Amino acid sequence: MADRIRGLGKEVVASFQSDQADQRTRRLQHVGSEILTGMLPVIGWLERRRPAETANLVKGRLWSVLHEAVQCAGLDIPEYAGGKIARSTGEPSPGASRTATLNLAATMLAANLMDWADDIEAEDNPRPDDAAKEQQTDESTRSREQNTLSALARAVLEVLPRGKDVEGIGTKDIISKLKTKNITINATTFWRHVIPELKKAHIRVKNARSRGGYFIDEA
Repeated sequence: MADRIRGLGKEVVASFQSDQADQRTRRLQHVGSEILTGMLPVIGWLERRRPAETANLVKGRLWSVLHEAVQCAGLDIPEYAGGKIARSTGEPSPGASRTATLNLAATMLAANLMDWADDIEAEDNPRPDDAAKEQQTDESTRSREQNTLSALARAVLEVLPRGKDVEGIGTKDIISKLKTKNITINATTFWRHVIPELKKAHIRVKNARSRGGYFIDEA
């Protein structure tokens, strides 16, 4: 997609194969739609892995250059007649100057996207030794967080079924099992406090009606 964005200026020039402004703008709108579709995985990655303002900045810059490309295609630019840049000894037309500015903005955005591509490649495909270290770090973090669980959360953890295909347990049954251990808890406390505490400790607590209730997914 970086190459497509970098080539927006050329797309504008090529659109002047038509002398109809509406045809040129439709062509650039189509190009923009293809670029936006191709950029969805990158935008999604940024939204998941980076602060919200980073993704918003990239989306804003992308929308700006795509919008400007459509606007330039609708201008009267005699230098681009026939879809080629004609040599000119005088001052460029306002449309040609505006397209040159677009070309610079698109080139800078494309370079920025290449940097993000390197980050995506490095983080999504770590080296084996890096992946092992990261897994050890994650396990260590989970262990520390689970060791800080409250006594109530630990008690709930003991009664929750574990496994990939295990049958779950409903809230009422969890409360009943805890009563046999002389632990009193109501449903509101369970939902609002215990479950969030377990999830914060990276314990994979899930609730599936088809499985009968809560369980710890160890798939």
